[in-house]
Amino acid sequence: MSDMRKYLSNRLLENREKVLERVQKSISEDNIALAFGAGVSIPAKLPTWAGLISQMLGYAVQRDLLKSSWWTDDQRESMLKTAELLIHGNLKLLSDVNPLESAEYVVQYFDEGIFDSSVTDEVREHAIISMFKKIVDSSLTPDQILKQTIDENSSSPLKKVREMLDVGMPLTEAIAGLHQDIAHLNSLFAASYLMARETNGIRRAITYNYDPLIQEQLLALYGLQPDTVITHPGRWNEQKLSNEREVFHVHGFIPGTRHSATGFNNVYPINSGRIILSEDSYYVLEREEAYNWSSSIQSYFLNRYHCLFVGFSAEDFNFRRILRQIGQERETGRVHYLLLSVNKLAKATEKAVNESRKSGYDISDEDITLLLEQLLSCREKYWKRFGIYPIFADRDEIPDILCKL
Repeated sequence: MSDMRKYLSNRLLENREKVLERVQKSISEDNIALAFGAGVSIPAKLPTWAGLISQMLGYAVQRDLLKSSWWTDDQRESMLKTAELLIHGNLKLLSDVNPLESAEYVVQYFDEGIFDSSVTDEVREHAIISMFKKIVDSSLTPDQILKQTIDENSSSPLKKVREMLDVGMPLTEAIAGLHQDIAHLNSLFAASYLMARETNGIRRAITYNYDPLIQEQLLALYGLQPDTVITHPGRWNEQKLSNEREVFHVHGFIPGTRHSATGFNNVYPINSGRIILSEDSYYVLEREEAYNWSSSIQSYFLNRYHCLFVGFSAEDFNFRRILRQIGQERETGRVHYLLLSVNKLAKATEKAVNESRKSGYDISDEDITLLLEQLLSCREKYWKRFGIYPIFADRDEIPDILCKL
């Protein structure tokens, strides 16, 4: 565990326990849903939203270099190397630009000068899907995530699991009886475990991610059968399963090659609804499709269930747009919960205090804790305006919190 937790005051920790008790009660009553953001997929080496746009920019630049004639050979060779850095996340651009606007920059690379707007949209969406499919294909599989995580912890009690995987034992056999231990390793495993549990599990989720990594963990890591998991890929999936876990991709769905190859079409459907990525795609959706599936399913979940948001930075524009849709607790009868890392705010506060100390001002570590408590209290009041209760935690604590629910 990192040292950020030292800045969480006793009052904040006590309040957190009370909120977690409310979440547990909702789970036992089966009236809660999960809502996933990009942070959930990080253990599989998928980027955050800003990182995704940067990687897609790399693919777009690469494509432009191959079809444009005005580059010199030296410029083309140099920029191809730079595009590779973007693609592999070794160079990150546009992080200081509104994500919806930066996504629009990438989309503009696919303006082919076609006058038929419907054809242009089709070309762009195909390009976006192709790029993102490559990114998903580069993500780690469940066994790769597990091996890497164990290797990073020299004292891991799961070393025996690593040895069994090395000699070719199937993943589900190697971790038999250790599902909860595995779940504590990272947020992706923990969130999937929470869905996979037969007792006190959360059987439904909406996700703002395009990737199928939650579904992959349910099948490969926790042994759920394909006929008990159903994906709604930006539209309703007409198949109805018994005893199912349902995952609703409100912005569309893009499986990787390894997922499509399984043939489990109800888990990894090939045809997605509209891909919602750029600024224009949001506005077109709202303007042309007032009762579109994406908005309707979000509204349904936010009003029908209490929702636990996991993997959200809570800073992006679209998340705040969702907040506006939720309304107040007194209006909907529902409250929602936001599992929120304090690391970024704590580090920024600590950095600001250290800068002040360099100027000769005397500020103690206890003062930092008190100051951070005030800042988090302001955030708490802000979220509660929308019927959302924040659950503040050190980033390293999040898997443990999910497992204990």
